[in-house]
Amino acid sequence: MFFMGVCFGILYDVLRVMRRLLPVGKIAVDITDVLYWVVVTAWAWYVQNQKAEGVIRFCQLLAVALGMLLYYIVLSPVVMWLLYTPIHFVGKLFAGAYRYIVRGIDAVGQAIHAFIQSRRKRDDL
Repeated sequence: MFFMGVCFGILYDVLRVMRRLLPVGKIAVDITDVLYWVVVTAWAWYVQNQKAEGVIRFCQLLAVALGMLLYYIVLSPVVMWLLYTPIHFVGKLFAGAYRYIVRGIDAVGQAIHAFIQSRRKRDDL
């Protein structure tokens, strides 16, 4: 149950990274938070029913909470950095490449346009 709490923390960090990379509004954040807690609650209830044969035990719920708490204190900053940094770097890399590609296409388009205009002017004379 402790490990399951750590998994819940990792899942929430993945959700946090996605929110940083994909700008969403407050309503979307609220909806994803509610969905996260619904999934986490259902998962914890299912596992607890399987392991404790339907008996709800406070110590198991405490183990899940302790796993999540210790994860957020000790590992969350490291995991957030490990998840966010490579994705952010690749995004910046492609954004730079995209910018140069668009500039190149724009320059070629302007050159073609200037060539066509010069041909029209020459043909008009």
